[in-house]
Amino acid sequence: MKQRLEYIDILRGFAIFLVVLGHVLEHAGLKDDFLFYFIYSFHMPLFICISGFVSAYVYHDKLYINNINKMGGGKFILKKFNAIMIPYILWSIIVIPFFFQTYHNSIDIGGIIRAAFIENTS
Repeated sequence: MKQRLEYIDILRGFAIFLVVLGHVLEHAGLKDDFLFYFIYSFHMPLFICISGFVSAYVYHDKLYINNINKMGGGKFILKKFNAIMIPYILWSIIVIPFFFQTYHNSIDIGGIIRAAFIENTS
């Protein structure tokens, strides 16, 4: 397996810091501030670029370097999809009823399922 790339970890930490700072500015009522707009102009694309780079880095390692665990692109994507989506769905099912109980008088199971798959509940 390839070694961790420290500069990627540092860049990821910086991106996390920017997300937290952006949320702090938003909740502090500074949505019209230049810093808020600046952070929100690139922090999510930065995460997507980092994720794509890390996925390609890991995929290259699994496909070309480590011949014992050689896997095709479809298996790799399915494995990554399951690693992300199963915890997301479970978390949504656990957390959404609390949001519904806070904002609505009754809990609607159909609404919870729609929210888990359609709305941004993360």
